[in-house]
Amino acid sequence: MALAQDNPNIVSLTGDVVAAPESAVFRYRLSEHFSTQAIAEANTVGIAAGMARYGDMPFVHSFSVFLIRRVVDQVAMQIAYSLLNVKLVGFLPGLTTLLGVSQQAIDDLVLMWALPNMTIIEPSGACQIEAALRALPHSTDPFIC
Repeated sequence: MALAQDNPNIVSLTGDVVAAPESAVFRYRLSEHFSTQAIAEANTVGIAAGMARYGDMPFVHSFSVFLIRRVVDQVAMQIAYSLLNVKLVGFLPGLTTLLGVSQQAIDDLVLMWALPNMTIIEPSGACQIEAALRALPHSTDPFIC
């Protein structure tokens, strides 16, 4: 919220997971900077790429497994190779969820490491998450966090 209040180019896009990342506050307070595309992460990445081409700084967030594994080609072709200023923020990495293998992102980092021009941040606690979020708007590199 604080980043978006200070930078009008920041927009938040999600694939129908408003409750899990607790982005409802963002949706209500900055609704003109928030969009959900339902369960369509590939389309969300494409929309974010288009917005970045016109000067917006999209933060796309979803479950890591959906944001990375299911849309790796869109991330590669539309963000990484194009060097677009899109920030991908995945949550529930690795084996941290009890929702089963379909929700467990165990290969998200290796998939992003294979792409050019991607900066990867893997914070390990609240302080590192806050520091990473403060640093992201100051870089024009594509990110996965």
